[in-house]
Amino acid sequence: MNLNDQEKKTFILLLIYTFFNGFVISISQTQDIIAKKALSGLNWHIALLTMIWPVANFFSIWWGKALEESDSITKYLIIAAIFGRLILVLVYWSVSIYDYLVILILMYSFSSLILPAQNSIIQINIRNINRGKIFGYITSLATLLTIIISLFTGYILEEQETFFRHLFVIVGIAGFLGVLTLTFCNTKKHHIVKKSKGFSLLQPIIRTYNLLKNDQEYFKFQRNFMLYGFGFLILLPIIPSYLVDNLNMGYQSSFIAKGVVSQIGILLFSPLFGKIFDKSHPAKFTAIGFAIFALFPVNLFISTLFSGKYAIIVVYIAYLFFGIGMSFIYMAWNISSIYFAGERDASMYQSVHVTLTGIRGILTPVVGYYTMKYFGMRTVFLLSVLSLLSASILNVRHYHSFENKYFDWKKTTEKFIWSLRQLYPFR
Repeated sequence: MNLNDQEKKTFILLLIYTFFNGFVISISQTQDIIAKKALSGLNWHIALLTMIWPVANFFSIWWGKALEESDSITKYLIIAAIFGRLILVLVYWSVSIYDYLVILILMYSFSSLILPAQNSIIQINIRNINRGKIFGYITSLATLLTIIISLFTGYILEEQETFFRHLFVIVGIAGFLGVLTLTFCNTKKHHIVKKSKGFSLLQPIIRTYNLLKNDQEYFKFQRNFMLYGFGFLILLPIIPSYLVDNLNMGYQSSFIAKGVVSQIGILLFSPLFGKIFDKSHPAKFTAIGFAIFALFPVNLFISTLFSGKYAIIVVYIAYLFFGIGMSFIYMAWNISSIYFAGERDASMYQSVHVTLTGIRGILTPVVGYYTMKYFGMRTVFLLSVLSLLSASILNVRHYHSFENKYFDWKKTTEKFIWSLRQLYPFR
């Protein structure tokens, strides 16, 4: 990849972080199935559980503002390691679905600090020509671990359901060690925003408003991502109920669908798509991803027309498209903010992106839950398809407006005339 010494060191540390974080990603893929089966969660519990991650992300703009004003992010990473990862060991002593939910709320609230910090590390240490490639490789590693862990835990939980408590202890410790690894990266920033006087609840909100107002390209990108988020999040409270209650899928088959098949596309294509991302505009890149991801709810809808093993096969096909589409989206979700930030601090851009996830997560799972309750699952699947395709179309329009904005007609015309003169010299 033609990496310099600093990039090599950062790449190695990111690989170590990714190895440990693979445990966390695995549990995040299957935490709803555990809640549904092991803790006897009701449908409204699952709806609440699916809201925790996006709603907790709302706090990211406060973390982003703190990171933007800090010359080093090490101390924040230590806080995130303890409260955003190690806290998961407390699940070992949880006795109800409510304990489980409280622990996850705390974990995700502090996890919303990690992504902006990671973006800042990538911006500081890795040149833009290598960012997508490097992120693609570490994504594949994380995905491979997710597949292995999901297969193992699905088999163990099928035999001994209470093992989930031990699993969370392992995940908490692994996640803690992973985030601590990031503290060994170079975290000294070149550009530091002047510090605010004291703590302000409103200042990060004002900062977010001004950022989106002044950077219209980023605003359009986030607007379209909001539509994608609606199409994705509306499915989250539906899927556990559909897999467990309607299709009678156990731990092993559910974990294979959500933790293995869904990851195959990400595992195989992330390095390739990383190289493409480095040479593409994020709007064009995600337009393709949103369109492919729309085949996920399309196939879930089709699966409702079958029963038994045939329905489960179609669900597996749905998760195959999930993985291919998500290999685009996951790449764009994590590092597109660096593209739009340019020379500015990417941590604030990414925190705005993460916080907007929280805004759409406040209501969307609730909409999904009540739509399923009163209109059925098929309606939810169709709403998801409509939202995802709309996001894709709007991103295509965004990309073409961006291209036209920077298209130099005068220079292009001059080149065309010059070419004609080479072919047909004028005297």
